[in-house]
Amino acid sequence: MIELVERTAVKAPTALRADESASVQAMVHRLANPRVDPALDHSAGRTAVWNPVSSLRIRAVESVVIVAIMAYFASGVLRTLGLL
Repeated sequence: MIELVERTAVKAPTALRADESASVQAMVHRLANPRVDPALDHSAGRTAVWNPVSSLRIRAVESVVIVAIMAYFASGVLRTLGLL
């Protein structure tokens, strides 16, 4: 149960009930010891990265758009300075 210490302060319970404590301990144990497939070799770290061809095209289009925007603003600056 939550206990009000003052008007603006709340004191958290210091002890968990037995059923709460067991569930918390089980969750901590599960998170601390994840299941790993022994058939896989995890010593090399991450070996394969999913990188579809479509993402390369998307990056190329984004790059072209960014360069076009930069050129547009550069031409505006040059016109403002009277160099174009």
